[in-house]
Amino acid sequence: MKPEGKLPTGAMVALYLAMAAIAAGLMHWRIGKGSFPWHEFVPGTSTMMIRSTGLTVLLVAAVHLISRLLIRIAPVFERSSLQMANVLKGLSGIQVAALALASGTGEEMLFRGWLLNETGLWVSSLIFGLMHIPPNRDWWSWPVFAGVVGGLLGLLYIESQSLLYPIAAHAGINFINISLVLRLARRREGYTSNAGQTDPKDRGIHG
Repeated sequence: MKPEGKLPTGAMVALYLAMAAIAAGLMHWRIGKGSFPWHEFVPGTSTMMIRSTGLTVLLVAAVHLISRLLIRIAPVFERSSLQMANVLKGLSGIQVAALALASGTGEEMLFRGWLLNETGLWVSSLIFGLMHIPPNRDWWSWPVFAGVVGGLLGLLYIESQSLLYPIAAHAGINFINISLVLRLARRREGYTSNAGQTDPKDRGIHG
């Protein structure tokens, strides 16, 4: 069974904002001092900002390049990406950006801002991966990939001592990779409609 249909973007953004609100409550409860932990959103000293920003950009670029490579060489990743595009098709650039930012904020506040501080890096990353178990078994690679990326985001949070950087990295990864799978789907549709003119070696994502 392949999930199809346009994703209800407004509902998903609202869900992630609700997740952020719940995470804020849990972070407030964790410190138990009657105040919200605003220090989690401080970018740090100028040296820390430069270092953490560099690590954030590096992480986004690395995950994107690995995603492209996996889609190109591993059929299961290509298949799951095309099926994911079926769910995401029809989203505008603004909708993709809103979904990426909301999901990055909500998930990082919950899994890094709260859960990592409660359970540690590895347990929180494992739970993060398990929370991405999909409705389709063809997508088995999704929770594995999410768990690994969650671990890297956790390391970024520990290194930077701020949620700003993992939120930015998470949002950037989601935006670029959603755009990637939508572009792949559009190209595949073009190949199908022009099957007789398609170069058989033109597979995966190019350009």
